[in-house]
Amino acid sequence: MRIKLLASILVLIAGPALASGPVSVTVGAAGVGLNGDRDIEGDLMPALGLEYRLNEKWALEVLGMEGGVDPDDPLVGALDYSQWRLDGLYYLGQYGNWAPYLAAGAGESEFERSGFDNVETLINAGFGAKYHFNHNWSARTDLRVVNSLDNDITDAVWMVGLSYAFGGKQEPVREPEPQPAPVIGDRDNDGVLDNVDACPDSPPGTEVDETGCKVKEPKRAEIELKVIFANNSDVVEEQYMTEVEDLAAYMNRFPEQNLDIEAHTSSVGSAAYNLDLSNRRAQAVVDILVNRFGINAARLTAKGYGETRPIASNDTEEGRTANRRLVASDSVVYEE
Repeated sequence: MRIKLLASILVLIAGPALASGPVSVTVGAAGVGLNGDRDIEGDLMPALGLEYRLNEKWALEVLGMEGGVDPDDPLVGALDYSQWRLDGLYYLGQYGNWAPYLAAGAGESEFERSGFDNVETLINAGFGAKYHFNHNWSARTDLRVVNSLDNDITDAVWMVGLSYAFGGKQEPVREPEPQPAPVIGDRDNDGVLDNVDACPDSPPGTEVDETGCKVKEPKRAEIELKVIFANNSDVVEEQYMTEVEDLAAYMNRFPEQNLDIEAHTSSVGSAAYNLDLSNRRAQAVVDILVNRFGINAARLTAKGYGETRPIASNDTEEGRTANRRLVASDSVVYEE
């Protein structure tokens, strides 16, 4: 059956995509309402879909369903029915926890039993909505009008389901390499014996202190992190992971430094919801620093300010994008 081929396609698509996180899988039930001209009663059947989010507005989805349907004539016997589609989804925006969308696409349906097999080419259009419980889990409802290009018959399909959005992978924390044991002597001829020389390979002529290391001069190190979030999302996209890793390296280099992670939102939605969303955005970066890069959680403070500190007008999409931000900055004076 084509649904088996669909499952294989889903695995091939999802494999490389799950690493970056724009993929969600939907498991649900589809109600197939067949046109009366078919003389076949529709039924409820399981459905499986995989959605790949291209950007904030657009997504592609492969969706399939399979079950049994019964002709009106009992002498004909039951039929196996399957349908698969490739659809484009256009999200209309975020309204609280709701994300409505429009959809259209094409695919095939198949009516089959022993000795009979009828495949039809389909186009469809409709609408739906997701209700987000958090950045991973959401409930979904969907209604489509489906037209058979082969028979010029229009059917209806509605679906309810539960969706899970995947996040990125975590990398193991690297252990520091052990330092070599000191060697008695003065192999770098700096006047400090190797058994107490913290820098036993100082270049010739280097001015050293009592530890055998170069006399340190005050220097300043600075770090700044800025992350822009998708609307109503607390997922840190993969494009910002290099900057987050740089921040972790800075924290490891200067273990005495503590840091505030500050997050903000646009004005879309209620003030209370945006305050909670900003706290979740700040905590998402803290969790990455702690779980992926091994930073002590006691050194990090997540602070959410909601929509109270905009840096641009919320009347434009560009301004709202700029306000959906997370920032963290620090500087330290050190000796080298």
